[in-house]
Amino acid sequence: KQVKALSPETPTIFFSADGDSGKILCMAQCSKANVGAGLKANEWCGSVQALIGGKGGGKPESAQASGTNVSSLAAAMETAEKFAMDKLKVDKVTLTPVTSVSSG
Repeated sequence: KQVKALSPETPTIFFSADGDSGKILCMAQCSKANVGAGLKANEWCGSVQALIGGKGGGKPESAQASGTNVSSLAAAMETAEKFAMDKLKVDKVTLTPVTSVSSG
C-alpha cells in the first residue's frame, strides 16, 4: 500500500523467500494504465509460478503466488523483470550513482 500511495502508476512485484519454512511468496500490483498497456498482475505472478513450484491467482490489478522452491528466488526475479519489460515494451533502466558534486 505504501508503494501504491507514493507512486500509484508504478507496477510493482515483491518476493519473499524463507528458507526455514521452505516458502516463497510473490505479490504484484499494476495500475489500470499498466493493465491497459498489457501488464496484468495475475499474469505477472503466473509467469513465475512454475519456477517457485506453486500456485496463485488474483485480478489484473492485484495478484499473488506462493510456492516451495525458495532456491528459485533469483531466477523468479529475473523472469518477472523480463516479463514486465516485454509486456510494457520497455528496456531496463540502469542508474549510475553520483560520486561527487561540485559546488562551483
